[in-house]
Amino acid sequence: MPFKTAYGVGGRELARFVEENWVVKSWCQKFSSRPREGWLSGSRRDKARVLCRFFKWLKVVKDVDLSPEELLNRQIRLRKSLDIEDRKWLLRLVLEHTRGNPDFADYADMTKYGIFTIIRRFLLYHEVPLTTAKRVYGTKRGRKWHRKQINVAEAKKVLGGLSQRDRTILLIMLQSGMDIGSVLNKSNFMWHNQVKPQLNAGCERLKIEFIERKGRGAPYFTYISRDGIHELQKWLNERRTIVRSLLEEGKNVDKAVIEGEPIFITRFGKPLRAHQFIKQFNRMMHGQVTTHMFRKLFKTEASVPDRAVDRKIVEFWMGHINGIDAVGGAYDRTPEIHEEILEKEYAKLEPYINIYSSPIATRRADPLLADIEKVMHIEGGREFLERVVKEIDQKTMEYLRKMKKVS
Repeated sequence: MPFKTAYGVGGRELARFVEENWVVKSWCQKFSSRPREGWLSGSRRDKARVLCRFFKWLKVVKDVDLSPEELLNRQIRLRKSLDIEDRKWLLRLVLEHTRGNPDFADYADMTKYGIFTIIRRFLLYHEVPLTTAKRVYGTKRGRKWHRKQINVAEAKKVLGGLSQRDRTILLIMLQSGMDIGSVLNKSNFMWHNQVKPQLNAGCERLKIEFIERKGRGAPYFTYISRDGIHELQKWLNERRTIVRSLLEEGKNVDKAVIEGEPIFITRFGKPLRAHQFIKQFNRMMHGQVTTHMFRKLFKTEASVPDRAVDRKIVEFWMGHINGIDAVGGAYDRTPEIHEEILEKEYAKLEPYINIYSSPIATRRADPLLADIEKVMHIEGGREFLERVVKEIDQKTMEYLRKMKKVS
């Protein structure tokens, strides 16, 4: 979610806002953080930032100087009022902040609604409902058009034009089903406890474990296969070069970055964040290809019936709630007890997502090779192709003899 607006919030300001308002801090405890970055990080920081900006907007634009606790108490009193306008006071402000805020003019409708939802959930947590009405934000409009999903051949074409870092990130999404936030805001900080030990052990596939996704509270895990590992190792070599160059130039590089975490960094040695990567990638692709398409391609390749990969396990790898309920939910702990079953299912998928090293994926990525593959499965197709190849060889030899006589 983008946060750079005229009423942006700095790190110190955000930390002070949370510490000084216990109603905000208690609500933030619901969400996950990144232990290495401190208590106020990850989802906690994102949610707190939305609230901090809202209260800053109230003070600067609407001249309403209330603390979060004072706002909650005022809303409780106003909800008991006989005046309809009084009961709608806070609702109007939240809607104006999200829908009518010129700072958010370039935001997508879903992004604006996401900000609205965070404020509403904060109020509900403290049992002060924003409103009892439904659909106050407006009727949800369907998209006028849907971008066409890319296939393996198109994915390879996109990846071929990217830097080593960006290619590694998107290939990991394609091979694991992770969303961009999980790659850059979560697994990016798993170098010491998960990624490095497995790379040192020479594992044929990396297992990446998550506590939860989107506050659902259920743990899950997924894998990265050999192509992803190979690209990751190439990026790590490049990363070491970047860090060494910064140190030689006398730049101030964080100790954690020198030691290898986060895994993906900018050329200035700073952590690469999901919103930065999305913005950069969208600008490069002119909006025709999105990062999410690589996550969707993982599901597409895993969902072809002939591959016989269990669909519930695919949903589990992606962190979807329907997959977690069916596999590894509160009572079904199959992934913890029988991980070998999930790994066997992933092995079925690997020939199709190792798009550089797998012969199957390579043939499918080349339209000409794919057509040849189809012909070979037709009755008499192999014999036909052998005659074509023999005839081409004869013609080639005749052409070369003629050229030799001419010269």
